Formats: sequence, structure tokens, C-alpha cells
Amino acid sequence: MRIKFSFHMIPHIILSVSALLIFSLLIFKKNTAIQKTPFYISVNSIPKCGTHLLYKCVQLMTNKKERKWCKGLTTITQQQVDDLKPYNSFLSHMPYTSSNIDILMANNFKRFFVYRDPRDQIISMIFWIYRYPHKRPHHAHLSIEELTYELINEGAAIYHPHLAGPEIKSIHGIYDLYKLYLPWKNHPAIYVTSFEKLIGEHGGSSKEIQKQEIRNIAQHIGLSITDEHIEHVIANLIGDTRTFRKGKIGSWREHFTEGHKQAFKKVAGQLLIDLGYEQDFDW
Repeated sequence: MRIKFSFHMIPHIILSVSALLIFSLLIFKKNTAIQKTPFYISVNSIPKCGTHLLYKCVQLMTNKKERKWCKGLTTITQQQVDDLKPYNSFLSHMPYTSSNIDILMANNFKRFFVYRDPRDQIISMIFWIYRYPHKRPHHAHLSIEELTYELINEGAAIYHPHLAGPEIKSIHGIYDLYKLYLPWKNHPAIYVTSFEKLIGEHGGSSKEIQKQEIRNIAQHIGLSITDEHIEHVIANLIGDTRTFRKGKIGSWREHFTEGHKQAFKKVAGQLLIDLGYEQDFDW
């Protein structure tokens, strides 16, 4: 059957096409829109474990770039929360305390915590010191070997500007540093991720692990995310941050000596097993 065309049909065609476009836009908006109820995003981490990586992931999802970076602070106050704008990200290195969790729980935060292999954390911290020697003038002249021992066994003087609160007194090596933060990992109201899950193929992980973690993070925020949007996040996630260097999993293997390995096993060998990075002390 042949349908005869008439110029009188043009307005109906235009209306049909317009309706289809509007419907498509509404579906797209539904798949990419964040919740209507305003909220804040807490991006908390152990220093040099992927704070900016996680923040950038969230920012690429929500298209909300405003943030407050609380350097050196180990506590969050209600006044700081009151100063935030809706959808702001609150970046921090807050150790776990009852006060900090109470503030986050009392306000409408999407709460995240990110960590990484503590051996890679040490190497990342060392190269950060070399990149910004004016920030650690008493340590920037030390060799990688010396700094590695310092961060395994001591570290309080190095972390002091990152942790300006009384918690700094309890740091006597890498295990003590992680001990300040690991209760976040076990709190049911915190979404816990890791550097290794977020870094993807660029850092030696897999794209599938990265894609699934992006979906999980989006779900925690309350965001429906399309496959195309996930690809956009992945394509723009790596680099372009002031503190990003290589972003490789297992960089410690290039720098740890046998002496470093033995020193680390002595103070934090069990920590690696508890975090799932090793099965035993034979590494």
C-alpha cells in the first residue's frame, strides 16, 4: 500500500519528530541526572591513596566541580558543612573518630573512603616530597632508600602537615598511619573503594574492574549512568591533577630493597594480608 504525501502532513510530521526528540531528551536526563534532593560528597582518604582520582571520578559523573579541600585538618565541623554549597565535594584526610562520623551522618553526605596498597602509598609519598621539596625541606634531600625506611618505621614528621591534629602523635610507621583510617573501611554507611579498582588499564588493573567500580560509585551517589557516560569518565579520569604522577599498581617493586621488605613485614606484614594485598609473608 502506497501512502500519498500531502503538504498538509508536514505539521504532523514536525510534531511527531519533536515529540520523539523530547522523549529522547527526557530519557537521557533520567539516565544522567543526580538526585533532586541536594547533598554533599565526602571524599576521604589516607594521604597519597587516590583522593583526587576519586574526586575526579565523581566530578565527571555529576558535572559538579566545586569542592572544599581541607588540608591538614583531621576533624570536620558543622560550620564547615554549613559553608558548603549543594553538591560540593569535601576532600579530606580525616582519621576515623566518633566526632567525624557523627558530623557526616548528621548531614546529607554521600560518603566515600579510598585506600591503596601501603607499599605503593609509601613510594607515592616519596615522589611527592621530591616534587615539592619546599613542603618537606628536612626530608627532600634524603634518598629513596632512606625515605622508604623513614616511612615504614617513623613518618610522623613527614605527615604532620597532612595531619595537624593530635593524631599525629600516634604515628610510628606505616601501620600506625593506616590504623588511624581503617575503621572507615568497616563502617556500613561508608562506600569504600581502592586506588586499584579505580585506576583501570592505565595503572595495571583491568577496564572491566574499573567500569564496575564506576557503576558502583554512581549507584552510591544515586546516579543512573549510561555505558556512554562510563566511557566518558574513563577517557578523562587519568592525569590532569596536580598530584598525579604515574598511577601504577606495584611501583614499590621498583624501589623496595630486601631490607625494606623485611622492615615492612616486621611492622605491617599482617596489614597487607588483612587488606587483601598478600596471602602470607612470602613476597
